[in-house]
Amino acid sequence: MQRRKMLAGLGSLAAGGAAAMGTGAFNFANIERGMNVNVTDDSSAFLALNDTSAYADGSGDKLALTFDSDATVTGDGINKDSDYSFTGVFSIRNQGNQPVKVWIVDDDGNDAVEWYGTDTNNKSDFSTLMEDPGNTYQLDIGERVFVNVVIFLKDNSAGDLPTTIEVVADESGA
Repeated sequence: MQRRKMLAGLGSLAAGGAAAMGTGAFNFANIERGMNVNVTDDSSAFLALNDTSAYADGSGDKLALTFDSDATVTGDGINKDSDYSFTGVFSIRNQGNQPVKVWIVDDDGNDAVEWYGTDTNNKSDFSTLMEDPGNTYQLDIGERVFVNVVIFLKDNSAGDLPTTIEVVADESGA
């Protein structure tokens, strides 16, 4: 009997000691790891931007939109006091590993240019506005959207046109 009491006592002491020492959590850790990041051109990135018309130039590492004499067309630009629409100017492809919502932000400040998304190139569909976070286009993994552009110069001047655009992708809520 004494032996059993002694074993039970030692067992209780061991359990109490383990509880007193804690759960094994730590207060601080500093762990160094390697990281590899590949910076690539627009057409090969996780969110790929590809030229799909004469008005987009993807020959460099960044896509450039050219509605002037740099475009590979005969004309030198658009008319004053006119409105133009262009279909399938460029495409945005989700080459990442999760669905995203995409939209375009430009710096025109007065809607001199509007951006529309469509599922096929050369489709005159101007029903799906994709400008600013309130107008997104859903892209599942591997999907792409073609971007149609409308330029309004009847009520604007050339100085009202954007000089840059931002293509934004967000996976939250996608």
